[in-house]
Amino acid sequence: MLMPAYNAAATLEAAVASILTQSFGDFELLVVNDGSSDDTGALLDELARRDGRIRVIHQHNQGVVRSLNTLLEQARAPLLARMDADDQCDSERFAKQIAYLQAHPQTGMVATGVLEIAPNGLPFRSVCHPDDPALLASMLAAGRNPVAHGSVMLRRSVLAQLEEPRYRLAAASEDRDLWARLAAISAVGMLCEPLYLLRRGGGSVSFRAAQVRERYLGEVGETEEQIQRIEADLSAAITDADPTAGAQGYDLYLNGKAFYAHGRYGEARACFSALLGDPRWRKRGAAFLALAWLGPLGRGALRGYQRLFSAKARLGCPGLGY
Repeated sequence: MLMPAYNAAATLEAAVASILTQSFGDFELLVVNDGSSDDTGALLDELARRDGRIRVIHQHNQGVVRSLNTLLEQARAPLLARMDADDQCDSERFAKQIAYLQAHPQTGMVATGVLEIAPNGLPFRSVCHPDDPALLASMLAAGRNPVAHGSVMLRRSVLAQLEEPRYRLAAASEDRDLWARLAAISAVGMLCEPLYLLRRGGGSVSFRAAQVRERYLGEVGETEEQIQRIEADLSAAITDADPTAGAQGYDLYLNGKAFYAHGRYGEARACFSALLGDPRWRKRGAAFLALAWLGPLGRGALRGYQRLFSAKARLGCPGLGY
């Protein structure tokens, strides 16, 4: 299990606990503490003292991409799984992914469905893409990413066939780029079960990365020197990005969706009403506020709309949420 951690003290213990309680227990949890300024390093050392399956690497801050490549270089197991320090996973995740890879020897990587968790702690959406390897490969080739990064398990032998560095940023996100290259040399699988609990919110790594990449749209390096510069800039910016810009609206939106999904319409309306004063979230907030006023009828209307017009629904994706 490979986990980069940067200032993750608030969520780290729960993330590690979900790994240590896996039904399949023969693994090593390899964690890179990427120069954290909070208690991440001390907490990791204490967790490693308690459980010998945890190995910690402390380094000066180098950014998420270099941390991921360090993890790949230091890993020793034939199967490599990923996990983010602010997420959790189901206790059967390892066992089910290992069983899948054993049953499909031509598959180099298998991901899982995800259960998305709002900042208020409520699950609000279960998502899984189709499990057809050919369709997954075509989506990746077309620049779409059906794979939740932290949910993957892959064969080290297949990864070894790729050129260094394994993770690259440049013009694409580091995970989508890697999955596309893996799909070109092996099959990619999907377990359509929500075995990965993905925490959403304005403080997440994925949110900071999305903010930073907007600044680099259209900037593609033509020379090796240019590509390395862009990768270094992106990696550092994602680590250092201030999540406050737009984060409050994003958290309100997610919390409102979670309350809405659980039938707590009054609390949902309060969240969506608060979005009306934010130009970036006003339209979306108004739409969901109207649905929240309709209560169960609004939920039924949204599900009907998704069945008719959602690309995921047309592909037969189970677990479509709102």
